[in-house]
Amino acid sequence: MIKSKFTIITFYQFKKIDDILIIKNELAHFCKFNKIKGTLILAEEGINGTIAGISESIIKFESLLLSLGFSNCNSKYSYSKFMPFFRLKVRNKKEIVTLRSKVVDTENIIMFEAILLSLGFSNCISKYSYSKFMPIFRLKVRN
Repeated sequence: MIKSKFTIITFYQFKKIDDILIIKNELAHFCKFNKIKGTLILAEEGINGTIAGISESIIKFESLLLSLGFSNCNSKYSYSKFMPFFRLKVRNKKEIVTLRSKVVDTENIIMFEAILLSLGFSNCISKYSYSKFMPIFRLKVRN
């Protein structure tokens, strides 16, 4: 069996962020120091990212996210023998997921997601979109 050297983590969390520049700088510095590569997107509504590094670095990165208040990042993991990314990008964007709305009610999205998760729909949430009046969740109905 071939051991995978790199852990790849994909995550997001809708959470109001007031001090984006401070968090951006802290995440960028941490990732550079720990040789983590990939993309991190920050917006006032939350964080989204796909990064890779050795498993110890990814575990430390998750601890950093917790210390910054990101406690429910919906993380997914995969593994690779090779580093899948060439560089680190940490970007500020208007939104972490394209919702096509000028007004995003992050608190309602978080509350609705929590309801779906509590009802056992954790593997069914596919994508977010946003109508003029309310968030729309597309649910996968197959495995």
